[in-house]
Amino acid sequence: MLYIKFEIQDSSKFEDFQKLYDHMVKVRQPGFKFDEEGPEFDWDTMPEEEVQAALEELNTFLDQQVEPEKHRCNELLPIYVNEFLESYLQSKSENLESFGSQDVFSIFNYLEFGFEVDMDNLKKINERIGIVEFSTGNYPFGGMERFIMTLAAYNLKPVACFDGFNKCEFNWTSPFEYETSIISKKNILQMIIKVIRNNFFKIFLFSVLIVLSNNATAQISSTEFQFKKTLNENKLTVNNSDLLILKLKRGKRSCTNMLVINKENREI
Repeated sequence: MLYIKFEIQDSSKFEDFQKLYDHMVKVRQPGFKFDEEGPEFDWDTMPEEEVQAALEELNTFLDQQVEPEKHRCNELLPIYVNEFLESYLQSKSENLESFGSQDVFSIFNYLEFGFEVDMDNLKKINERIGIVEFSTGNYPFGGMERFIMTLAAYNLKPVACFDGFNKCEFNWTSPFEYETSIISKKNILQMIIKVIRNNFFKIFLFSVLIVLSNNATAQISSTEFQFKKTLNENKLTVNNSDLLILKLKRGKRSCTNMLVINKENREI
């Protein structure tokens, strides 16, 4: 799938381009034919007040048949697009020599028939970026140069594309000229690795926090166990034959009391 991503500099002009895009889709449908028969009127039963309007419609159609391509061009391309493309054709662009266009009508003819692709999709990725996707089995297919400039004429400035061989970025040096740089597979791989590393770091940090939390919980539990164990180990056990002597000191006086345990083993 070939594509061109573009910056939407004016949303209303995106809607204008949508009309041209729909026309490009229509003329590429199998068996498509332009209307060459014209309007039909029942002159015998037509009221007299409608005759003048019918004659004007018929004359308009006949005028269109003299140069139908120019009529479609004028009907579909807004004035600002014509002005941009005329300025482009008059500029000293080296790209102009590669396809030999002399006027806007020749570019329009290219959009209708010379651009040998199927128009697959036109959409907004977000409010600022859009993409037009197309496919072809023909190489060369007329090239993308004139289509790129047509997008630019609608203030849809191309920023990236895939031409069937390479993914490229655009660097516009003037309203009518640009440079492209190939996005290498290495750079793409580096971007993927960067994303993976960022996610891995987050996961790793989260795992460390869990481990530290578990260790802290385990240490607290272990301390409580050791404390209880120490208390149990320090319990005093005496036999009925043993004597426990308690010395009590009160100020300057002291006395010795003797406690005799007469019962069997008891813990104090």
